[in-house]
Amino acid sequence: MNAGANGIDLLEMTLGHGKYAGGIAQAWLRPVREQARSRLGELKMPHRGMEAWRYTSTAFLDEHRYLPAPDQAFDAVQLSDIEHLSLSGDRTRLVFVNGHFAPDISDIHELPDKVSIGSLRTLLSSEPERVSAWLALFDGDTTDVFNELNRAFVNDGLLIHVPENAAVDKPIEV
Repeated sequence: MNAGANGIDLLEMTLGHGKYAGGIAQAWLRPVREQARSRLGELKMPHRGMEAWRYTSTAFLDEHRYLPAPDQAFDAVQLSDIEHLSLSGDRTRLVFVNGHFAPDISDIHELPDKVSIGSLRTLLSSEPERVSAWLALFDGDTTDVFNELNRAFVNDGLLIHVPENAAVDKPIEV
């Protein structure tokens, strides 16, 4: 990938911030990130000339320089800042600020048996086998630039696991 179709050099961005790219320093994660960064050098940004993207422009991505979010908690957002955006009633609410899970303003109720919700960042450290198995599903055999960007910068996110035949009867708001 280069500055071609949209003038954005995402490969430069990922390599230029390699020391940051993902924040979590797990040995098993390094090759996943490196493979994704390598793939970014081969892939083209989607553009309207591609059939799947003919109705969607990505030109707006050229309008800004994107930098990774700081690898630290951002606690300036309070529940009162977002309450008017939230669903009412009994539900589970998960809040992310600048790409990081914010447990202090999230509201996780009791979940059905064996249903789990968690921060990907926590699982990268505490249960890497769960995350590594999932990331292995996307082993670079893709033409999806955005998937490879996610793999190159994986740092935090949301994992919701609902086992087969389980039901979640209340909304999960993200």
